[in-house]
Amino acid sequence: VLASDGEIFHVGDLIQWGSGTAVILDIVSEGDPSPTPWADYIVVLFQGKIQQVVANQVELFTKVSS
Repeated sequence: VLASDGEIFHVGDLIQWGSGTAVILDIVSEGDPSPTPWADYIVVLFQGKIQQVVANQVELFTKVSS
């Protein structure tokens, strides 16, 4: 996933999100009949829970490590 500042996020990246850290588990593109070329949502593990967030939330992420 590409943020507006040019930062690229991948599955497995550790990110700072709000007051905690999360791990990107999946980047999902949906479409009919095939996936779109952009992400629809991002699956993260945050505070022990798997959460789906809309892809534009990537603007709130800060990469901790790659």
